[in-house]
Amino acid sequence: MIKAAGGERFSAHPDRQRFHRELLRAVERARNLGSALAVLFIDLDRFKRINGVFGLDAGNRVLREAAARIRKCVREDDGVSRVGSDEFAVLLEGIEIPSLTSSIAERIRTEFTQPFEIAQREAYISASVGVALYPRDGESAEDLLKRSDLAMYQAKTAGRDICQFYSPESESRVSRKLDMESGLRRALKRGEFEVHYQPQTSLADGSPTSVEALLRWNSPELGWIPPAQFIPLAEETGLIHSIGAWVLETAMIQARAWQDIGLRPMRMCVNVSAKQLNQNLVDTVARVLDKTGLPVSSLELEITEGVMVGKDAVTGAALNDLRAMGIGFAIDDFGTGYATFEYLKRLPVRTLKLDGQFVRGVCDNNDDVAIITASVSLARSLGLRLVAEGVETAEQHERLRKLGCDDCQGYHVYQPLPAATLEKVLAKAQPGAADRPRLTIAR
Repeated sequence: MIKAAGGERFSAHPDRQRFHRELLRAVERARNLGSALAVLFIDLDRFKRINGVFGLDAGNRVLREAAARIRKCVREDDGVSRVGSDEFAVLLEGIEIPSLTSSIAERIRTEFTQPFEIAQREAYISASVGVALYPRDGESAEDLLKRSDLAMYQAKTAGRDICQFYSPESESRVSRKLDMESGLRRALKRGEFEVHYQPQTSLADGSPTSVEALLRWNSPELGWIPPAQFIPLAEETGLIHSIGAWVLETAMIQARAWQDIGLRPMRMCVNVSAKQLNQNLVDTVARVLDKTGLPVSSLELEITEGVMVGKDAVTGAALNDLRAMGIGFAIDDFGTGYATFEYLKRLPVRTLKLDGQFVRGVCDNNDDVAIITASVSLARSLGLRLVAEGVETAEQHERLRKLGCDDCQGYHVYQPLPAATLEKVLAKAQPGAADRPRLTIAR
């Protein structure tokens, strides 16, 4: 049981409607008295793991303890309600100093830094807290609930385990993100995604050696959206699995099509998110290799160092299966700080992609030069290809060549291009290649 506003007691089952009725009465009192109040919306971060690992009974015990912890942090007459499966709302009346609200919210957040004991084990569940103030942030119960919820959502997207006060700017950001998520769910069906391709070229003679597939999204409502904005959202919502499978299949079919018209065989490099590394990815790769007849040597999957550092059993199994198929890997963003080279021994790594932050300083920063030199030495000793990313100038290109890098990628040589455009560019370097008949591969 959790104490409600005015001293009344009620069940801890989710009861958003009851809290709404209490808030309606509180807003009316504040309006009549000319006073202020605050609504705190609290979400238990990653609570679903508790139900999944320990079961529903354990989850209910955690919810009861969570309610008790929240109650301990507020005043005797403040209202506390469970308003969702793992969400609570707090009603603070007579709050004339915003700093008092901030203090209470921070006490609640801090209370959740202590572990919960479940089945003689310690489990940690943080809390994200959103706050809306009357009358500053809204003059109706509906607005206060909505805006405290929006503030909580902003706290979660900012990294969880923080307290966020409502602001119109945060509402705009949340609203755009929700619009983007809705659009992202429709984009694949509506054919809004495109794959552009950026060659990696030899620093020795300038010939293309590989092509990286890069996803682009042109939303009718939002325009061109940078991958840095929508890829994290796709990962967060789980849409990365279907989108990633589409990119992989599109790129592999394109690689085979270029080979069929006689273009020089090049590796097709496809970025793979840590979220994608499961049996579904393995099945997709096997299926498309079989359908297209693309040689396994023509496909390279790009993963980051972080994938190997933080991998779990599912990730490890997927990597092992891909390795058994003969798939090669490129380590993207190489040199950005992970202090393990274990994966270089255990995976069929073909390529190290030197992060662009080192390339930017190659002409005038001795530390960057030292890192690149060490990377060249490591790559040569292991028989790996070293690709410098983000090459933007002729000076960088020449300096990297002299330092011994194998290949480069960047706007100085090629920008990402649609398949048809890049095909024409590549065909000019190989007269007669584009005249060969194409092999049609059913999707």
